[in-house]
Amino acid sequence: MYSTYSFLKKSGCNPILINWIPESGKNYYKVVSGLAQLECHHKFFIDRCDTTREFSDVSEYPVILKEYGITHVIVGSDSVLNIIKDRYDWLHLKKIVNTVDHTFPNPFWCDSIDIPHSLLSVSSQNANYRDFAGQRKEIGDALKRFVTITVRDTWTQSMVSFFTDGSITPKITPDPVFGFNENVNDTLTRELIRKKFDLPERYVLFTFNNGRMKAPLKWVYTIKKLFNDKGYSCVYLPRSTDSQELHLDAKIDMPIDPLDWYDIIRYSNGYIGVLMHPIVVCLHNSVPCFSFDHYGNGPILLANKKSSKIYDIMEKADVLSCHYFLRNHLKFPSPYYVYNCIMDFPESKIKLFSSKMQKECTENMSKIVSELKYNKE
Repeated sequence: MYSTYSFLKKSGCNPILINWIPESGKNYYKVVSGLAQLECHHKFFIDRCDTTREFSDVSEYPVILKEYGITHVIVGSDSVLNIIKDRYDWLHLKKIVNTVDHTFPNPFWCDSIDIPHSLLSVSSQNANYRDFAGQRKEIGDALKRFVTITVRDTWTQSMVSFFTDGSITPKITPDPVFGFNENVNDTLTRELIRKKFDLPERYVLFTFNNGRMKAPLKWVYTIKKLFNDKGYSCVYLPRSTDSQELHLDAKIDMPIDPLDWYDIIRYSNGYIGVLMHPIVVCLHNSVPCFSFDHYGNGPILLANKKSSKIYDIMEKADVLSCHYFLRNHLKFPSPYYVYNCIMDFPESKIKLFSSKMQKECTENMSKIVSELKYNKE
């Protein structure tokens, strides 16, 4: 969001964030992230960006647009098209009802507005979109009303094509984080980040999930020793949602400001763990990384890795040797293998890849702004 907002600001537009915070989503994150981290995220964009007033009720969306004189809407990036069916959890004997941002329709789909709107490098995560085949025409019609659609990965490309009966096969474009260093000017220096978080000169970050896919402690301490022996400290970087507590050489305490989080990764000597955006930050800044990919469509051990957004970006970067698809494996790879992947990471090749992605990212943003303006005129 901040990369896109900053690009628009620098381009002479007057961006404003549509501050839709559904009550179900807020309640969910209060539980999984805690109030302090939720408030930290909220303060981040309130301090840095122009926003509408906060609203929860979907019916207020058209009212908000008129109230603030909004003439064009850009939706994305991130997993805004991640639609999920409610399901029954037989293990815990309870119904799982998804938050409204995972339903169709919702404001991400712009189905109730009549001003030009576009989707920017959006993702569906790894949505089981064929579960919504009964709403195929309705969803397809909503997609056809967008002026421009670009997507972040092949899975989302196939989803858009499915719902529009092949009439729209959107271009795959980079995540806006690949334009971050060009668009954003208010990050801290390496020295200030190290001082603020009492970080050593050379450090490698670790982030893992709790639950079935958490890291075995013996594995963690083996790889920690390998890095320590080479003069690197190992630092625990928690997720904004539930993560595995790791007792390493140092830890970052929550709440974490999003810009600080970016810089902690950007100035590190490596990242090992889960989630997509740490990997994107690493690739954008040529930082060695190893992904333990927990995304993917399908059941455990039989999941389709090509539906994972992390697999997609690491395949494009030609670093699949640094990718491990957790959902189809019961054991972690050797700590020696992961350690060597970090130490032998092809930084020069990734610098070229990052430069290419940054250029494509800027071109995509510029094209969408141009087409929105042309459509309005």
